[in-house]
Amino acid sequence: MSMDPKELVARQLKMDEGSKTHAYQDHNGYWTIGVGRNIDQRNGRGLRQSEIDFMLANDIEDHEIELSRVFSGWDGFSVTRKAALLNLRHQLGLRGIINFKLMVKAIEREDWVTAGMELRDSAMYRDPLLTARTERRARELTDG
Repeated sequence: MSMDPKELVARQLKMDEGSKTHAYQDHNGYWTIGVGRNIDQRNGRGLRQSEIDFMLANDIEDHEIELSRVFSGWDGFSVTRKAALLNLRHQLGLRGIINFKLMVKAIEREDWVTAGMELRDSAMYRDPLLTARTERRARELTDG
């Protein structure tokens, strides 16, 4: 029984290129990911929208698992509040969320007004480059 040529070349490329979990610069200095995928803006093929959507879906799934471990009431939170927290998690990382100690405590109590106030009282909220997005997140936490 013969092997599918796509399977054969995939096996060969993994051996030849290696399989990297982080972006790296190849021997020509081009940004590359995975198994030799050149994503460099200068001459790479980049990513298909479906690949970007797939990675984002995986990220959101991972974020939800993390946040459900941080917040005991996660399953009962509204869709809007979950979305706001997932959005914050994507922007800040889990450590970034946890560093908002007073906001986290307020969310644990489901004191959404205080949680929103704590977010609004942050340096992140006052960052002029992030204000519009951060304002939306704070509203979604308090109004959702």
